[in-house]
Amino acid sequence: RMSERVVMKKRAANFELLRIIAMMMIITLHFLDKGGILVPLAEDMSAVNITAWMFESFAICAVNCYVLISGYFLVEAGYHKGRLTELICEILFYSLLIPLVMIVIGALNPADIDHYDILGWILPIGTEEYWFMTAYVFMYILAPILAAGVHKMERAQLRTLIIVFLIFESFEKTIIPAQLATDHAGYDFGWFICLFLIAAYIRLYGFHFLENKRNAALVYILSSAGILAISLAASLLASKGISCMGVYCNMPYNYNYLLCLTASLGLFYLFKNMTIKEGTWADIIRGLAPYTLGVYLLHEHPLIHTQWPAWLRVFIFKGKWTFIPYMVLCVFTVYALGTIVDFIRNVIFRGVKQLVADMHRKPTAGSTQ
Repeated sequence: RMSERVVMKKRAANFELLRIIAMMMIITLHFLDKGGILVPLAEDMSAVNITAWMFESFAICAVNCYVLISGYFLVEAGYHKGRLTELICEILFYSLLIPLVMIVIGALNPADIDHYDILGWILPIGTEEYWFMTAYVFMYILAPILAAGVHKMERAQLRTLIIVFLIFESFEKTIIPAQLATDHAGYDFGWFICLFLIAAYIRLYGFHFLENKRNAALVYILSSAGILAISLAASLLASKGISCMGVYCNMPYNYNYLLCLTASLGLFYLFKNMTIKEGTWADIIRGLAPYTLGVYLLHEHPLIHTQWPAWLRVFIFKGKWTFIPYMVLCVFTVYALGTIVDFIRNVIFRGVKQLVADMHRKPTAGSTQ
């Protein structure tokens, strides 16, 4: 028990590595989509385009993995008011500072700013300036209640609850080639709550089949390949005039699609059971991982998320095999720049925190004299 607490305080390097890789996969998704590399499969069945969609297929589970990591630890972590405050302050740092910096450097004309833009920067959670952060913050707020409920439930009860959640959040949309009114493609905190419950189940009971590394790898690979295969089949049928398949072409790339969920579970388990030897590499991983959220908040800011692929001229690689090495270069570049910026942000936050702590200590010391 003591050794387990020490590891938890030090952060598990295997999960921190998954956090880093998941963020790189998320940048890959944005490179392909917002960079204009992806062309609908019904319009282009070329080898280059299918390969681009293959990368999309193997990376699409990254968001689920990121949430699973949080749920896995939050179910045992308890409520930390300070962490929620820090999280909101971190979001506001990027939400407010990026527009100011862009105005100063002349990249944003103040005359083009309307009241809703300002509202979005000031209230990024309520306006869904970052959809992921809105869903994540609500999940984080509810985490103590969810964790308490999970610990009170029997294993069978929790399993039943997850299945019921999945029926409405995933199973229905996976088998029905239609856009359901309640389906938000996993872009909401309802799906994040479902992922939290699944992560809690893994933490408390686990899925025995996935404990085997070979099984976990197969589930990830086959699920990701299945996403591409189903999308290809749907696109082919849609191009033949079967209209109901039109809405289903991109359905497998939804976060709450069943194969996307199973892919994320396979990848999660691969890293869960990975052993990273203590030493330099483990320390480097632990040093980089805390800045992954900042990487997201920087490159996905509404003023930047469609601009950075244009700044990097990603579009000129559309339909060319050279998009692959350029994608690797861009992913590492965006990740590195985001890490540097968030490192600076963290230094500022630590300084402010220390200043506030010093200010609170001074009156106490004076009152004792």
